[in-house]
Amino acid sequence: MPGSSRIPQSLRGSLESVKRRKQALSLNMLNLELLKNIIFFYFVLRWTRRLWWKLKGRGIIGAILELYRDVERTLYGYFLRAPGVRGQVQKKVKESLDKMSNKLVPAGQTKYLSLPKEGLTDEAVRAELDSLANMDHTRWEDGYVSGAVYHGEDDLLKLQTEAFGKFTVANPIHPDVFPGVRKMEAEIVSMVLNLFHAPVGAAGVTTSGGTESILMAVLSARQRAYNERGVTEPEMILPATAHTAFRKAGEYFKIKIHYVDCPAPTYQVDVRRVARLINRNTVLLVGSAPNFPHGIIDDISALSKLALRKKLCLHVDCCLGSFVIACLDKAGFETQPFDFRLKGVTSISCDTHKYGFAPKGSSTVLYRSAELRSYQYFVSPDWAGGVYASPGLAGSRPGALIAGCWASMMRLGETGYVDACGKIVGATKKITEAIQNGPVLSSELEVLGKPIVSVVAFSAKNLDVYDIADGMSSKGWHLNALQSPPAIHVAVTMPIVKVWERLVSDLETVVEEEREKERVRLVEGKGAKGKAMGDSAALYGVAGSLPNKGVVVDLATGFLDLLYKQTKKRAEPGERTCMGHVPVDAAAGLHDAALLLDTDTYTSLDKMHAVVQFRSIDFSSASPHLRVSIEITPLASHMALPRLTRTRLAVLGNIRWDNTASGEEEGRGGKQVRKAGVSNQSGTHKTASLFVRLPSPPPFSFTAPLLFAGLVVLSSVDPMASSYMDNLDTATRKRLNTDTDTAAVHRPGRTNDGKKDIAGGRTAPPMPEKEQDEKGLGGPTWSPEDEAIGETKAKFGPLQ
Repeated sequence: MPGSSRIPQSLRGSLESVKRRKQALSLNMLNLELLKNIIFFYFVLRWTRRLWWKLKGRGIIGAILELYRDVERTLYGYFLRAPGVRGQVQKKVKESLDKMSNKLVPAGQTKYLSLPKEGLTDEAVRAELDSLANMDHTRWEDGYVSGAVYHGEDDLLKLQTEAFGKFTVANPIHPDVFPGVRKMEAEIVSMVLNLFHAPVGAAGVTTSGGTESILMAVLSARQRAYNERGVTEPEMILPATAHTAFRKAGEYFKIKIHYVDCPAPTYQVDVRRVARLINRNTVLLVGSAPNFPHGIIDDISALSKLALRKKLCLHVDCCLGSFVIACLDKAGFETQPFDFRLKGVTSISCDTHKYGFAPKGSSTVLYRSAELRSYQYFVSPDWAGGVYASPGLAGSRPGALIAGCWASMMRLGETGYVDACGKIVGATKKITEAIQNGPVLSSELEVLGKPIVSVVAFSAKNLDVYDIADGMSSKGWHLNALQSPPAIHVAVTMPIVKVWERLVSDLETVVEEEREKERVRLVEGKGAKGKAMGDSAALYGVAGSLPNKGVVVDLATGFLDLLYKQTKKRAEPGERTCMGHVPVDAAAGLHDAALLLDTDTYTSLDKMHAVVQFRSIDFSSASPHLRVSIEITPLASHMALPRLTRTRLAVLGNIRWDNTASGEEEGRGGKQVRKAGVSNQSGTHKTASLFVRLPSPPPFSFTAPLLFAGLVVLSSVDPMASSYMDNLDTATRKRLNTDTDTAAVHRPGRTNDGKKDIAGGRTAPPMPEKEQDEKGLGGPTWSPEDEAIGETKAKFGPLQ
């Protein structure tokens, strides 16, 4: 046909194939675009929903303030990690931890760092136990400690000890082996449930303390929400004053936490703010009765109504209130509804080891129903070791603690607890009235909220409340410092009941003293910058005010490390350890030196180009051990210093030093231990330990001179010690003079070889070797085989 042509069949097939591929590609592109849009809209919807809940809960202004605080905290964290700043921060943290270490880890005690090869006798163990019990401590027995020990009377302690003895090996994980423990535990739970007016069908378990009780209650609420509502991103709402164990539970169980302020003047949780923060992921509401910081009971009634309306779990923390809050009405005091009589309360934690007066390590968690309790259980039905089940975190538990708790509750009975409640709450009210109405205290202090249980907290109007806390500490009191707002609280116990008047009197004295100090500072124009800072003021007033709490975290972490610290020094980079003997008379003279040098005195040694700081010198006539701890800071640790000499250095006793690597490579960054060989004339010497700490090994060797630098001050503080140091044998002197330009001077103005000392202008002939032998100052007892620290310890006594 004109004007047309036929397309070959093969070409048409190819065109159709191209068309189909193009359509498939377009469809794939459309599907990919659709998938991208779905993912995009999913994240937009998710973040929009989160923003909505944040705005709903916090409000626009609150959300902006929270964002500002987060940004400020982050930026300040970067600042603290900046070069130069981080080093200074770590230095200050280390100084604070060293100060804590001197308090928590006293020197001069025998340390058992490994099992004794032969077991000690019963008498020796009892002697050690007596020594440990009599270590210097805040006298809780005299009522000078807030909380901590809630009863402590001898008759109850004796009964608890007898209960411990009968059930020392008991373990409730074996109820068939120890049926008595099972019975006592069930009765403890039943009695506590009855105290808190639990309904029929309520249940509970015993735990190791309030923290575990709270952890279990939070876990139960989370598991219930997961099983019943499918919540996979759980959240809970806490008063800002709720016990920090809830924060631990949030971290352990991956639960997001919303904090609600407890504003003045009531210091109760703002229930309206709680309601605004509830969303579909909320699994638990929390109230305190009372809270730990201020002793205030939250509005549990309002929280109960809210929990019922939203069908949520409500936990009431009565760990601190314990049996006192349960007995308020029976003792005739004002109270507020807080327990299972409120329908919305689903769980309660109560510490029997507080105002239940049971031995430490005893608490309970109570549930409205057994079903709620079952959510905290752990069951493993297919373990190779058999079917395993436990009611809480622990597997094995001490039956002796259960027996001690049961014995305490049976001994006191309802009448005993009501009577104790009357005394404790009565003393609390008297302290509160003294602060509110006393002419001295009322003008400077202010009670927080309306405490009606056993805790009273107060802040300062014009003074620094942390200075008041430190002042009370100086008088032997151990009170609790608070923050947000800065305050102090007293948890009244049975020991405090006996001395509450002394507490008020000392508080008045401290307030007057601080008021006078403040007046003097203002007159002199120094202001706050001119005052000394105590421990509480340093931690809470300075570090606690920083936007980023990283410094406080470092201090708290270091504090926890100190709890497991021993004073035995191991060979570590930058650390040197040596040991020797001091004669009895010289050691007695060094006792006065300890008194002078225990104030962190800095001594500049210009010839050594270093600063020596005496960390501690401890001496006790009742102990054969003397510990000297110093820190040496080179003024230019990474610069080529002039060649160092041992001029004007003193040596403690007849000590020979030897460079000996303790299983480590020597040199830069390596580990090194310096050992001392000394003479020991059967009872005429006392053991001494010298610990020298260097910040970091420099690129050249100057540790030997520095090792002796700290001793120059020791030789100058007491003539008797200095005189003894002059009497060194010739071999020791020659050894000390190795690789140096100048002979070691053991006392200012005297040299080893009798030549004139330029500085002192005198000469002194060396002591004849025969006379040295007669005085017991001859050859050292150290030998090259003494490679291990343990061998040195065995030869010279315990390392301190």
